Amino acid sequence: ILREGGTDAEFLAVPENGLDPYGASAALLKGRLKSGRDCILLDLGRAQTKHGSRFIIGGDTYCPINMIVAKNSDSVDKSMLFAGRIKYIINSGYKELPVYITESDGGDYNQGMGYIGLTVEIGDAANTFAEAETTSSMFFAAVGDAISEHD
Repeated sequence: ILREGGTDAEFLAVPENGLDPYGASAALLKGRLKSGRDCILLDLGRAQTKHGSRFIIGGDTYCPINMIVAKNSDSVDKSMLFAGRIKYIINSGYKELPVYITESDGGDYNQGMGYIGLTVEIGDAANTFAEAETTSSMFFAAVGDAISEHD
């Protein structure tokens, strides 16, 4: 999905089959993941809160990032390390921007389907699309750097 800029319409569509969003994405992932191949799954969205925190850095407006890792996922240890690396990369260039790593006691949220799995909240319901887009671009650049450093 990174190669598609994170905008794969199949994954962004509202499910019509009556499944909840995680059930629908799990069904799509099972059909698209290649057996025996490690993958990184990033579920990108925004928080449902309405704080609308904004941070102006270098003339651009960003919103906070929260990477959520399911404690009961098979990939929890690798996911926590990867999230920590992304946080370090972002904080190296954007010291003022809050980047959180949260462990969730809830469900797996399909994170265990990948070698690494994160639910990522970019801002919240009060942030503008432009703020989320600017933050997402910076976030995915950091993800690319983290992957490149790992290779």
